[in-house]
Amino acid sequence: MRDRDVTGRGFENRDEFLERLRARFRSRARDTSGAPGDAIRDNALVRRLFAEPWKFSIVQVTRLLHVFFAPDKSYTDFVREELLIRPHLSLAFPPSDVISLEELAPEEPPRADHADRSGTDGSAAPETADEDSHADAGDASPARGPRFRITVSIPGLYGAASPLPTFYVEDLLAEAREDLSAGRDFLDLVNAPFFGHFLHAGWFRYRPMQAVLEEQDLELAEKMLALGGLSAPFVRSLPLKPLQLAPFCGLLNQYPRSAAGLQAFLSGCLGVPCTVEQCAEGCAAIPPSQRCQLGTANSRLGEDTSLGSQIADCTGRITVHLHSLGPDAMRRLAGADGLRRIRKYIDFYCTEPLEADIVLHLACPEQACTCLGPNPETEARTSPADDGPPVSFGQVLGQDTWLGQGTDSQPAQAPDRTARGSAFFRGQRWLQNSENA
Repeated sequence: MRDRDVTGRGFENRDEFLERLRARFRSRARDTSGAPGDAIRDNALVRRLFAEPWKFSIVQVTRLLHVFFAPDKSYTDFVREELLIRPHLSLAFPPSDVISLEELAPEEPPRADHADRSGTDGSAAPETADEDSHADAGDASPARGPRFRITVSIPGLYGAASPLPTFYVEDLLAEAREDLSAGRDFLDLVNAPFFGHFLHAGWFRYRPMQAVLEEQDLELAEKMLALGGLSAPFVRSLPLKPLQLAPFCGLLNQYPRSAAGLQAFLSGCLGVPCTVEQCAEGCAAIPPSQRCQLGTANSRLGEDTSLGSQIADCTGRITVHLHSLGPDAMRRLAGADGLRRIRKYIDFYCTEPLEADIVLHLACPEQACTCLGPNPETEARTSPADDGPPVSFGQVLGQDTWLGQGTDSQPAQAPDRTARGSAFFRGQRWLQNSENA
């Protein structure tokens, strides 16, 4: 089977493919980080994170800090270089995963620390650093970047759930009461790598898409795409960007292809409900050599005689129904570009030559009477994100025009199927699949 010629930029080799992935990660980092310094800290989610860290899980805290403060780094590098995760020094029952979250001042040594602000008497009243320390983070040198200290209740070398004997915790508590932290700092050095392994193994190990996007694991991305037969250099035939097709690797790896798989693939790509009608009835042309020629050939009644030049055929034909379309979705899919896009998806998924009819079903609440001239009612329902001048629906003959005012239970009546809120597009045999067969 030769490569399908699908319009779009392809990749000639593995290096070009990986370089494009790196560019996507760099672009995503710039879009996520936005403005540095105080602009990030003005975000409502960031303010809540520092004010009430105990309402978040440890995974949520570390991921949010990574996204907002160091999106250009991988998650593992961020945890190793810019986070100080330590157990909660207390014998009390922990109230949550995260006890406190503090942002260290640039001039503060990473290991110069005193006792937890939550107290050493067993009480669990977490406090966070004051707002002045947050504002100082904007003056940090670019070489170091922001540093954060997270106190957690996850089992470590000390704390209520420590595997070590209790007297170790008691010695550290006595040391903290004297404003000393040498013993705790030493245990933190030994304990720090364990938390990084815990976060990576407990979260990204079983969530490959998050690992690709946040960990920037290019090798894993290539392996995921290879599971669906999408690895370079074959990605030149993709109708979507490689990472957009990654969630469909399970469907693309199944042979033979099924109608249920096509439904799921089209629904995911187009973002609308989809059903596929199999064995749709159509007409097939009778070859001239098999047509009835009286007195010459194929003229024995009941054996080889066929009247006409066409015959009903239910093989090699499907009907794709796209349901509950709003006005903007109808406009996006009903045009030439939309149908070309649907054709690419069907051609990419199906491995057999097929004819496909496409039926677009406009949602009943969106139906409006046919109107000559501008229709303010339908113009107001167009998506504000769409480019171009507003378009009134109910004006395109053969797509969204019908007579009468339909309801959910009783559609408007008219002699053609567009009266039921459907735009019907006669299919054609996909030439690409015909050539690949």
